[in-house]
Amino acid sequence: MPVGKFADTNTSAMDIVTDIAFSPNGQQIATVSADRYLRVWDRTGRVLFAGQAHSAKPSSVAWSPDGTMIATADPNVLVIWDAVAGRPVRQVQYVPFADTPIDENAVLGWSANSTWIGAGTSRYVHVINALTGLRFGTLWATNSQVNGVRFNRLGTEIATALGDGTIAVFTVNATNIQPYPPATRAFTAFTLTGGHSQAVLDVSWSADDSRIVSGGRDNNVVLWDVASRSILSTSAVSGGWVTGVEWRKDGLGFVSVSIGLPPGTPPRLIYWTNAGAPTLTVPLTGALNGVDTSTLGEIGTAASDLSARLFSVSGVLNRVLVAHKPDVAIVMDGWSRYSDRDQSFTHGLDVATFYRWNATSSRWEGTGLFAPSVNGTQASFQFGERLFNEISIPRALLGDPAGMSMELFSAGRGPSKPQDTVPSDPNVNFKNLDFGAGALSLGAFAYLRPGMYTVSPAIVSRSGTFHFGYHPSPILTRLYGAVGLLVVDPAVAGRYDTVYVDLDNDHRFTALDVKLDRANPIASLDSLDSTGSPGRDGIPDVSGGMMYFIANGVSPLPYSDRYVQLQLATQPTLTNRIPTAGNLIAFIGEFRLDATTGAKSEHGTRLASMIVGRGLLTPRAIGVAPEAKIVVLGNALDDVVSSWYFAVEGYDGVPGTGDEAQVVLSPFNFPALPNDGSDVFSRTADFLSEFRSGGSALFVAPAGEYGFGYGSIASPASATAVLAVARAEDGTAQSRQEGGPEGPNPHYLDPAVTSARGPTAIGTPKPDLVVIGTAIADIPLQSAPADGSTAVATTPMTGTDVAAAIASGAAALTIQAAGSGIPVDRITEFLRSGAVDLSYDAMVQGSGFLDVAESVRLARGAGGILASPATLVAGAYRGVRSAAYPRLLAAGASDALTLQLENRGSVSAPVSVADAAYTLLGTYSMTNTTVRDLYSPNGDIVFWLNASGVSKVNGTTLAISRILAPIPGAWGSADLVKVTATSDFARLVWNQGTAYQMNYSYTLLAMEWAVNASNWAGFPFGPYPAPMLFPN
Repeated sequence: MPVGKFADTNTSAMDIVTDIAFSPNGQQIATVSADRYLRVWDRTGRVLFAGQAHSAKPSSVAWSPDGTMIATADPNVLVIWDAVAGRPVRQVQYVPFADTPIDENAVLGWSANSTWIGAGTSRYVHVINALTGLRFGTLWATNSQVNGVRFNRLGTEIATALGDGTIAVFTVNATNIQPYPPATRAFTAFTLTGGHSQAVLDVSWSADDSRIVSGGRDNNVVLWDVASRSILSTSAVSGGWVTGVEWRKDGLGFVSVSIGLPPGTPPRLIYWTNAGAPTLTVPLTGALNGVDTSTLGEIGTAASDLSARLFSVSGVLNRVLVAHKPDVAIVMDGWSRYSDRDQSFTHGLDVATFYRWNATSSRWEGTGLFAPSVNGTQASFQFGERLFNEISIPRALLGDPAGMSMELFSAGRGPSKPQDTVPSDPNVNFKNLDFGAGALSLGAFAYLRPGMYTVSPAIVSRSGTFHFGYHPSPILTRLYGAVGLLVVDPAVAGRYDTVYVDLDNDHRFTALDVKLDRANPIASLDSLDSTGSPGRDGIPDVSGGMMYFIANGVSPLPYSDRYVQLQLATQPTLTNRIPTAGNLIAFIGEFRLDATTGAKSEHGTRLASMIVGRGLLTPRAIGVAPEAKIVVLGNALDDVVSSWYFAVEGYDGVPGTGDEAQVVLSPFNFPALPNDGSDVFSRTADFLSEFRSGGSALFVAPAGEYGFGYGSIASPASATAVLAVARAEDGTAQSRQEGGPEGPNPHYLDPAVTSARGPTAIGTPKPDLVVIGTAIADIPLQSAPADGSTAVATTPMTGTDVAAAIASGAAALTIQAAGSGIPVDRITEFLRSGAVDLSYDAMVQGSGFLDVAESVRLARGAGGILASPATLVAGAYRGVRSAAYPRLLAAGASDALTLQLENRGSVSAPVSVADAAYTLLGTYSMTNTTVRDLYSPNGDIVFWLNASGVSKVNGTTLAISRILAPIPGAWGSADLVKVTATSDFARLVWNQGTAYQMNYSYTLLAMEWAVNASNWAGFPFGPYPAPMLFPN
């Protein structure tokens, strides 16, 4: 669609129209609406200009008597517009912070000389100098609300519509208009009482000031004689609150509008005689909020059905003011028929109708899609229960535009609401969308257009040119609408080095807005206190991420030259571009948003807090290496290889210059690759870590959650040079061996069942370490349930990605302890040699459980035994022994490997090295017929295994019974006993529909038991009955 148009059919706003005002010559109309826009039209319905300078709904609009200015007011701010240039010239906080605002359409009134604006609030009329924007003074009118303000034709008196049901008129003088806050109440020239039983909402003087008409919440329209202070007529025929009254400019009476009385009485526009008799009633559909009359004999109404309408003096609708509409509309009537015989639906569409808007008649005119003037085509195909529709029209029919925008929707047959749209567009506003009976204007599907912004004089551009744009975060756009950015050259003309971010979303750039530059690149706003109320508590509540680039017209986007170089093999024509000064700024942050579900991305923030978190929120999320520096890769999954190159090369594209990463965490896997370890990502990680970085970049990756079983390790953790991290069970949210309220945690440090295991497809033993995989984490500010102090997850995060993040922090500490210049292979050895053996095989635990303190001790040379290499793998590949290639060893062949042990301390330490190969001698197997031992209070099931076989103690008689005979010769020659428990999965879980929850598990404890009196005390594993003849 052409620039500046909205997608709509027959409404004048994207939200309810709150007020309307004619220019003094009657040729132009101003409307304000809850979409925060002022729109100015001519009588043909053409929009002359539209602007948005309010952060809240403007409720009142008034045109200056000389026609040069327009005043609009929301409950706090008065905006004065240049009616010729179509721009705001002053914004005034007309409601002092100690005052109480109101939300009525009649609160604004101009003086006859176009100098003063009276604005009503709770109790007061604030008088503003329209030429300076300064408060001239305040009139204390009442102790209730001032709902309407009107100057008389000479400007000597102000009539006010009051919340106590009266009309009070005040003389304009220094006694009544005092500096704010006024010390005394103003003296009334006269008061009109007895006409209204509830609040008066609007008043209007007749042309000669001899009469006043008023309307109120009591549904009454009252005509008053000013000289006698008496009622001339009163009528309650309006139907509902009377929200607006206005005298006709031809002197032949006045008009009123009302909101109606649902469900039976519609809103009404009523024409009255000078004597106060109703002569014509025009029923309308939406509640009427405001009315005005023109010198050309037209009456304008503002309504809650999103419309503004112009009527003649005889009540004929002259025009609906249409602010936004498509160039064309295509309407298809569809149908569905059910066949009892086939037990299925048949769907179809009638021939579409092509509509164009006739601006002269102010209506849509339709033509069949196949008509020669349209020359369109249409086809429909049913696939199962779905109907595929295809429509085409010649592009020339639309004027051959460079671009087009479409919005599709469906609605039920007959008067109904639109039911859905395709596609889901975050820039489409579904205002007042519901599924009840009755028709709904397509204004509910109006495209949002960001409003007008103003720049404070305190912000100076030396060149006189600002650069304006919008923040790139989809999350901010979804939450607050388009957030404005202002790029400024405050010191030297053309040197744009300062950015203002409108995070408070008030569409005003002031010195109080978030200000970014090289020294302060973080865009955040602290606007709420700890209770969620407006204020500050030292913790940001809104985040705009971190700015990392401002175009200066000379430098390209960071790393873009190198990125283009990396892409030339597949995109040989790709070239780089240098943006002009101030025309491009770049942000990084957790900005991703699922357009379908609305889910906000949190993964990166969570993992970052596990590494560098400071624990400022509750519960405290403290990272492993709080002093480490993090470089965020925002497009890591979009272009994995290029993001890794950037990590090891830094912004200048050259490794080893100090701007590159020492630890590269890739918290994702590629489980579908069949050749893990030899796949493109594993090979690339190996190359970058060992060669491109010169051995100075340690890659860390999660093993993945792809168990149960061996060979489930996934790329890039399968790469030889990547530190692959498996997950240890926690069982509590606190990662404590002592467990939680339920008692000791028997599964603490058990490798997680779902944690992936080695070997890789090329036979490399993996993982390398086991790390706790459960942690409390911070979340992005935009995901916080309340203010910024709640930006911490209420439940722990679990996974091998958590374990990898913790391992990355441990690697940073180890690198710091080792000092500069230590290759990453050495860092890996420190981490793995410091690990605690969990007594699992290497394909499950690697070197064991991460012990950061021991690894740091090794790195510092303060003690401990360092083993090098960390993994021994026999064999070679075609005569070459390479860590990143398969190791093959033929049957019967042998190999010699070297293992170096280094004492990293100053005191001698004994070490022993041994290997073993075990041969299975036999297996005992017991079934689930065995139940818990009655004498064991904690539910233990105890088996005794020795040379006599497998025995149990009878829980009742305490007698020994042998349940399995011994394996001949096995007990005396056994070096290892391995105990395994297996169970049907259904016995360990609690089924919850299609999901389940683990509610039971087995814990094995193998004890070498010597039978003697001291062992039978039983603590902590008994008491057990002392068998008389039970051999050791």
